[in-house]
Amino acid sequence: MTISGRPPGAASATDAGTPEAAVERLTTALIRALRCLGAAGEAVEASRIAADAWSAVRHDQPRAADRLNGVMHHLARLEAEAPTVQPAPARSSGDR
Repeated sequence: MTISGRPPGAASATDAGTPEAAVERLTTALIRALRCLGAAGEAVEASRIAADAWSAVRHDQPRAADRLNGVMHHLARLEAEAPTVQPAPARSSGDR
């Protein structure tokens, strides 16, 4: 996988007119956006979007679904590494 999120040998500009190339380019753009969203601290929301996209393409576009699956695994690691925020303890009426 390259830094752009495109696997080696993925569709290039030379075959840009095919439906497969369009799906490849859209998947690449979506993956880049999801990774950016995750890096910005929104890994949970990015995971939800990735899961929706995976569900939409899993039967008809297995290559795109496989790439989205990889992004979901990446986002899950980000979620696991994210610090958890503990709620502040409740204040009693005598703590004023």
